[in-house]
Amino acid sequence: SIEELLGWVRHGKFKKVKEGVDSLPSRRFDPSLVTSPYIEDFGTAYLDAYEREAFNLNKIDEFGNTLLTVAAQNGALKIAKLLVLKGANPNHQNKQGQTPAHFANAYEFFDFLTWLLAADGGGADDSIENRFGLGVYDGLDAMALEG
Repeated sequence: SIEELLGWVRHGKFKKVKEGVDSLPSRRFDPSLVTSPYIEDFGTAYLDAYEREAFNLNKIDEFGNTLLTVAAQNGALKIAKLLVLKGANPNHQNKQGQTPAHFANAYEFFDFLTWLLAADGGGADDSIENRFGLGVYDGLDAMALEG
């Protein structure tokens, strides 16, 4: 289940995550699956057929976070590399519009961020803004600007 996988990602259980996603083909995320990059209080929207799949790597938790988002929040680089290889969207935005890159930067996982943004790494876009109009390097919300 997605909840079980999220827990394994959160706690850095690489072997468990690998077992959980091994049956998926090794295929990078196809951006044409996105119907809207960001809808406020929802996040990234995908094609209906993709959303209806029993499982894909861009299923979300109650905050709109994917497995890759949770990996970024926890600096789990090895897990993130596996997830991207198996089709995680490196530019997925959660309900607040945060991408994995927003979290990697905010939580100071700079090696993770460098890999995530590299064209030959995660391939993420660092120009995406969250719902507060903040880019990857600006923080997660307006409080970050006051700091």
